[in-house]
Amino acid sequence: MRRKFIVLLISGLCSACYAAVVDQGCDSPPQEQFAFLLPNDKTTFQDGDSVTVTCHKGYTSQGTIKYQCKNKTWIKTSGGKCKLKQCGHPGDIMYGNFQLVDGDDFVFGVQAKYSCNEGYYMASQIDYRVCQSEGWTNDLPHCEIQRCMPEKAVAGVLIDSGRFAADEAVPYGNVIKFQCSSPNLMLKGASEIFCKDNGTWSAPYPTCEEPKCPPPPDILNGRVKQKKKHSYANKDTVEYICDDMFIPDGSKVITCNNGIWTLIPNCKRKPTFCAKPDIRNGFFYPLKEQFSSEDHLYYSCDTGYKTANGHWWDTVQCKDGVWTSEIRCSQPFDCGFPPQVENAVVLTDVRPIRDTEQIQYVCKKNYRLNTNYKTQCQRGKWVNLPQCLSDSVCARPSITNGYIDPNKSEFREEYVYF
Repeated sequence: MRRKFIVLLISGLCSACYAAVVDQGCDSPPQEQFAFLLPNDKTTFQDGDSVTVTCHKGYTSQGTIKYQCKNKTWIKTSGGKCKLKQCGHPGDIMYGNFQLVDGDDFVFGVQAKYSCNEGYYMASQIDYRVCQSEGWTNDLPHCEIQRCMPEKAVAGVLIDSGRFAADEAVPYGNVIKFQCSSPNLMLKGASEIFCKDNGTWSAPYPTCEEPKCPPPPDILNGRVKQKKKHSYANKDTVEYICDDMFIPDGSKVITCNNGIWTLIPNCKRKPTFCAKPDIRNGFFYPLKEQFSSEDHLYYSCDTGYKTANGHWWDTVQCKDGVWTSEIRCSQPFDCGFPPQVENAVVLTDVRPIRDTEQIQYVCKKNYRLNTNYKTQCQRGKWVNLPQCLSDSVCARPSITNGYIDPNKSEFREEYVYF
């Protein structure tokens, strides 16, 4: 009886050990991306046990993520995946905009960097916002328009600030104007300046000064008589002098008139003179030792002498130191009466022919010229005297039982056909 009880006890213990092995449960819960398991003292999980998973900071899920051990397997019973938390739009600002840094969506960790438009500056100390678990950090930054501070005008300068008071800062893009308080003063500098996008003026404030002229300009073939100065006061004068062989064309003295010189002269070449001519066998008028450019001279030749153009008087002009034509009186080279040319007659009047004159010959009937029909007298000699050559004539030949081509009564050095 005792032996039987021991056997039954051992058998029962073995059954319990088998049951413990069969009901061991699930291993460790699965690892969820961007999440962690809530602290739990359990190291073993029985069938039916549940665990809760929490998303990391900056991540969120739709509902609580839970797993349950069923038949040795973990099964998700609720919740989705952990995703980056959305912060929504960071907010627009006036006169500025923003750009996202390290991302392209309004999610956890992304920075919105703000900047101002041209002519505006960032008035906030912090110019960015960061998407965190609790939403966007920092307040919206704001931009203010740039302004230029007015300066104190120097004596004699009047300022027109438009709608702004004289001591009021002028906003970006606005213009102020300047003028002198007296017509006897000249504005030196810009007559208008504007406030730039960086809060500075586009140019310095101008001044009003008595008008001054710059040094007078250099001229060709001349120079200023006095030593030049850096500047000249109103109504100051300077004098120009020209180089040798040149004279001023216009007033040689110029005046500084309200900052501008009066008309600057040129230096033109002096007129070139012609010496009086040495005329033999003649005389000239007017009687003087030299003639200026453009002057005229009249001269005449003694009896029996003629000018270069064959007349007894002539006129010439001085041009840049040279007479326009030759001045001389010389004996004429007449050729006398036209010579007799055999079988020719002269068409012009029969009279003595002077130098350079032309005459014309024609041949008698049945003769022809062998050269130019005009003959000229050149310095006492005849040039191109013609010859009249015989122009022979043949009578019409008599042909029996035929005909002649061409059909005419006379022929001169030509062929006939029959």
